[in-house]
Amino acid sequence: MKTDPNYFLKDQIMHLIRDIANPYGKDNFFPVTRHKDWYEGHSWAQGLDKVPDSKNQESTSESVNAYYAIMLFGIAANNKEIENLGRLLLAMEITSTKTYWHIPSTSTIYPQLFSKNKMVGVLWSTKVDYATFFGPSLEYIHCIQMIPFTPIAEDLLDKSFIQEDWSVLSSVLSGPILEEWKAYVYEAYAIVDKEKAWSLVLTINDEAFNKGNSRTNTFWWVATRF
Repeated sequence: MKTDPNYFLKDQIMHLIRDIANPYGKDNFFPVTRHKDWYEGHSWAQGLDKVPDSKNQESTSESVNAYYAIMLFGIAANNKEIENLGRLLLAMEITSTKTYWHIPSTSTIYPQLFSKNKMVGVLWSTKVDYATFFGPSLEYIHCIQMIPFTPIAEDLLDKSFIQEDWSVLSSVLSGPILEEWKAYVYEAYAIVDKEKAWSLVLTINDEAFNKGNSRTNTFWWVATRF
């Protein structure tokens, strides 16, 4: 689309953007930024509607990538309004993720249990869980806040935090772990030690790359760490 201003799906993509992050207050079809909580600074997975057990957000990295995509669309479409909207939503999401989900030893947001675990799984408006909706495995809890590994993950996943988190996350490698999640763990490790992570991703079998990740993307991520 960047090379073709008349790209035929441009309007359809704007419908998707308006669905999750509509900037127009007078839009008759979509609410304004329906997922974003402007007071808390982050998004809620189901928007601002009332839901059982209160609003919640599990995968912060998915919302980060959604707003990253909006910014990229604005750049490609030469639409400064949408680009800046994406930048604003993205900056807020990354900042709040580092505050409420990434819990280094210096954090005083939650009781000591969460500082020890380093990561929040699900944040609710009334509680915090060290778990996920699809299982309690440690690799689920930590990696669901990292995937997918795209260029914006460089801003989301600070090396200093991942070094702390690795002391917890690395424990999963001593037990049974699905290949697809092992790949994510190794991608996180690449932030800490690129060379060792490279040797590890070479051992991953094809099972890891059939559910939203690819061998090419994994190799790219590990090879381009600093």
